[in-house]
Formats: sequence, structure tokens, C-alpha cells
Amino acid sequence: MLALSCSSTKGGALEGSMGNLPPWHLWGGDKVIEIQANALGNSPQKISTQIAKVNYGRPDTWRFFLYASIGETNASSGAIVVNWRIAIGVGRTAFEMNLFDTWTFALPITAPFVGTRYCCSVDGPILKPFNQITTPATNTISLVPSQTLAPPNRIELLPAQDIQAYVDVGALGIGANNKASMTLAALFVPNAHVRPEWTRGEYSGGEDAGH
Repeated sequence: MLALSCSSTKGGALEGSMGNLPPWHLWGGDKVIEIQANALGNSPQKISTQIAKVNYGRPDTWRFFLYASIGETNASSGAIVVNWRIAIGVGRTAFEMNLFDTWTFALPITAPFVGTRYCCSVDGPILKPFNQITTPATNTISLVPSQTLAPPNRIELLPAQDIQAYVDVGALGIGANNKASMTLAALFVPNAHVRPEWTRGEYSGGEDAGH
């Protein structure tokens, strides 16, 4: 059996009634997930949940911050696997990056920093370059894998109008019926945030009151 419960932290940007939340109140989110393994020490199915959602209404370039940290666990072996899925869309086009980033936490956790990971950039898929070989005698062209290293595909920005951040969490070999908790968070902000209402002196998120 698999037990799942999710909760969000209190306070911060989410305080206030629904009527006075800032426009960006869903751009960041956090949840605590509770995992309970079966008799084989595995989670029989992945736990999937949405962490954050952006519905901006117009295209922009976004930066992101992803975070995961293992909390209490009675497991002394095995691993917890966290897979981030990011869906982005602009206009009539939308798609999901199922393996945006995957983190494996080996148990036991011997130090706090071992059980915590975060990032603001990821390595995307790398296509190994090919060399084009021409054979004049047969007038044919063939592609031969190059021996040079492929350039890195570093992703730091997301071009999007809408963004949804999901996470899949699973346990592997953590011991029969053992438990583990994990805190997950995702934050998104425009690379350069300029809102049209600011030109009219309107600040719907109370951002003019900052210090």
C-alpha cells in the first residue's frame, strides 16, 4: 500500500484572503510528501503531484528554482527517486518535458546536505554530433558519429506563457513497510518582470510597499 499526504507551509506570499492574493501567488509552491513502502520495500506506484503553476496570459522568459529535501525516515538502505516534469506552452502550442531533471537520494542520509538538492539550471538532452562523409566514387553521403565531445545543453531559461511544474516520487528498496517524508518546492519568476499595470500606477500585489 502507498500512503500519500501533501501539505503546504504557512505564511509567506500565500497569506491573505483569496480576494487580495498577488498575481504571482501560484508561481511558487511547496509540498510535503509522505511515502510508505510495501512489503518489498518499494512504492508500488509513483506519487505524482503538481507543485507550481504559471498562467501569465502573455509570453515571457522565466527563471526557475527547484528544491527537494528528505525529512524523517526509518529507512537505512535503498533510494528515493525524484523526477521533475515541466509543461510549458505559448499560444496554441504546449508540451511536457517528462524528464526535465531526475534526482536520486541514496539512503541512509549521513549528513543534512546529502539529503537536500536544489538547482536553477539543468542539463538537457545532448545530441552527439555527426561528421558528413562524401564518397566521390559512388556519389554517396554518409553520416559518421563524431569522436569530439558534444557541447553542453544547459537550460537556465524557459520561454513560456503557461508553466506547470509536476514531480514524481518513488521509493526503491528502502525496506519492508518503511517510511520517508520529502519536502519539494518549485519557484518561477520572469527574467525581467515588467507588468503593464505599473505604467498606470496600479500594484495589484502590493509590490510598491516593499523596502
